[in-house]
Amino acid sequence: MNSTAQLPVVRTDNLTLYFPLPKRRGQREAQFVHAVDGVTMSVRAGERLGLVGESGCGKTTLGRLLVRACAPTSGSVLFQGQDVSKLRGQTLRQFRKQVQLIYQDPYDALDPRRTVQACVAEPLEIHKEGTKQERDERVRHILSQVGLVPAETFMQRYPRELSGGQRQRVAIARALVLNPTFVVADEPTSMLDSSVRAGVLRLLADLRTQYSLTLLYITHDLAVARLVCDRIAVMYLGRIVEVGAANQILQQPLHPYTRMLLEAVPKLGRQLPVSRLRQADAIRQAINPQPHCRFLSRCPIADQECHHAQHPPLTAYGGDRAVACYKVAATIDVQSQA
Repeated sequence: MNSTAQLPVVRTDNLTLYFPLPKRRGQREAQFVHAVDGVTMSVRAGERLGLVGESGCGKTTLGRLLVRACAPTSGSVLFQGQDVSKLRGQTLRQFRKQVQLIYQDPYDALDPRRTVQACVAEPLEIHKEGTKQERDERVRHILSQVGLVPAETFMQRYPRELSGGQRQRVAIARALVLNPTFVVADEPTSMLDSSVRAGVLRLLADLRTQYSLTLLYITHDLAVARLVCDRIAVMYLGRIVEVGAANQILQQPLHPYTRMLLEAVPKLGRQLPVSRLRQADAIRQAINPQPHCRFLSRCPIADQECHHAQHPPLTAYGGDRAVACYKVAATIDVQSQA
């Protein structure tokens, strides 16, 4: 089935999460970090959507909102048509079984006091799935599925006895042991050596097919996004600024921030461009931001209109493509009329 014909498993509507900052002496206005600010997006059944952007742009926070690991300030998350914020009791328990989060750091994700068998079996115990024997068999099977074979030699080990790649495979096994529908993978290879990253990426691709997973893959690495994802959403300071098919985004980026990300990818024999805004300055801009475009201070094509207008809405331009930029919109309109 073509991905464009599929219904969304997850959809957000104006999703927002603000973190309050401590009030300082003499400060009149309360200050908030706008970690996620009015995000409307969808993840279709069976697709791999990449969420890319610099550190601190809100990627991880958005992923945690989608699995209800934290509550939004406003807006909604719909999972298979149900408002996640309104789920209670048994329906909430069923939701918890269907969504999982693979954490970035495999060293912190596993309890060092528990064996691999206990770590992977924990979700089954929480949801009272099967007998002890059935749970052990399920753990043995899923460990084999993630490439930890023979599984019996790993089940009684502790996380400290494993390599980083093996720990991440255990974390993936724990996320998949309940056979979820939707998985958020939060930069699962960023803490690994380059020699083992490719193996983990291939594993995720294989498991996605075997388990019919819908996957949100969070990364700052565009090379990884090119390999893993069907579509890509680019995030900047709490906002989605561009969405489209992976090959469109990476070959013909429309938003100036997306172009800046691609230009920053190291290439042999080329000097890296110097950003006009330090990362610390970018983070400060997320505190009670001005209503105009978040990318204004870094944008090479901004004009007076951009300084006076509200933040541009995410506007569709045929197919899967959508961009939040007034200047790009004007360029596309001129090209379409020519």
